[in-house]
Amino acid sequence: CRNRPQKGTVMKMKKLVFLIAMIMLCSIGFAGCGGKTSESDSLWDFEALEKQTPETEDAGYTYAGNENIKGIYFEGAEYNGEATKIFAFVGVPETEKPTNGYPAMVLVHGGLGQAYGDWVKLWTDRGYVAIALSVDANMTDSANKASLNERGGPRISITPADMKNPANSWEYISVANIIACHNILRSMDSVDKTNVGITGISWGSYLTCITVGVDTRFKFGIPVYGAGYNHEDVTGELAGVFQMDDESLAIYRERFDPSVYMKHCKIPMFWLAGANDHAFSLACNQKCADLNQGRNTYSWRGKLTHGQQPGDGSGLPEIFVFADEMTKSEKGLLRVSEGEVQSGGISLRVENVGAAKADFYWSSYPLEYWHDAMNVWERESVAIDGDTLRTAVPQTAVFGFVEITDENGNIVSSRLFTF
Repeated sequence: CRNRPQKGTVMKMKKLVFLIAMIMLCSIGFAGCGGKTSESDSLWDFEALEKQTPETEDAGYTYAGNENIKGIYFEGAEYNGEATKIFAFVGVPETEKPTNGYPAMVLVHGGLGQAYGDWVKLWTDRGYVAIALSVDANMTDSANKASLNERGGPRISITPADMKNPANSWEYISVANIIACHNILRSMDSVDKTNVGITGISWGSYLTCITVGVDTRFKFGIPVYGAGYNHEDVTGELAGVFQMDDESLAIYRERFDPSVYMKHCKIPMFWLAGANDHAFSLACNQKCADLNQGRNTYSWRGKLTHGQQPGDGSGLPEIFVFADEMTKSEKGLLRVSEGEVQSGGISLRVENVGAAKADFYWSSYPLEYWHDAMNVWERESVAIDGDTLRTAVPQTAVFGFVEITDENGNIVSSRLFTF
């Protein structure tokens, strides 16, 4: 028989094994280790996904007789072990192609939405190639009417089952399919590969905020209504989605929430949302935006309708102004400084375009009251002195932002301040 190790030696060996195990745990980045999550924690293998340009199949019709906007199918990420067949509308402008190709957009709809042909047309009319995919297992006919797509993958959902089987989740499959759409655009001879942006509405905005942190090839992003940290907003209509057990919620926070991926984003982002939004709060949106390493432009508003329209840009011309600035070097929107909060007031500087009107929206209520319609927000006019805006902050204010209308009628804002 071998001699039994001394007790002290056993303890040292146990400590060594424990130390090695902890180092290995931290190296894969999941769950803790200083609260940081590395890029290797991504649910998506981007290096593999960017090389996969799916074959497309003609759906056999165009949108409302527009020969430049066609319905297609492409093979998407597997769901329940089977390949999916995802519907999309893709459109090309009817104007002459620029020397380097057209700029392009990926369009991601929200809840109860579909791949909208009219959304694609909004962009093709402005000189962009655009692709709008379904992320809710449906297909759209030539008249913009949706029906169930039996091979369209999962419906919009976030459940404890998704946390336990990430590769089969709606989030994983949707982001993988969005990246596939980006690949389709980049494979087109008519597209300028250096000028591709993405915009999403509501749940599509949620997906957009994940995608720009995974797919680093996008030139810019435009999230409309939603962002990350949704599990921290306990009063919105999405709160029920996050009523998970502690284990599932921990996995969501560490692998699924947009905030996990936004910190890897390094591109210009244009954020639009209303203080009255029933589904997302400006506080969570701002917290997510602060993770972006690129330039942020805000259009927080005192009141904004939540829906496909105006979220598609039909009632928000600022979306197209921002995109044109990113892709066509046009003048763009009014730019607002980070601002200074001192001596009971806010001071902001603006440039690029003149400010015509400004209002200060503030709330003395904490986050849990925000979705009580407009009852928690007050509004006061802001003095404009050339390129400087100043406003007093009431002593009871907890949050506040300055909404600014520029001389062209476009609306931007300051960041959301916490006092």
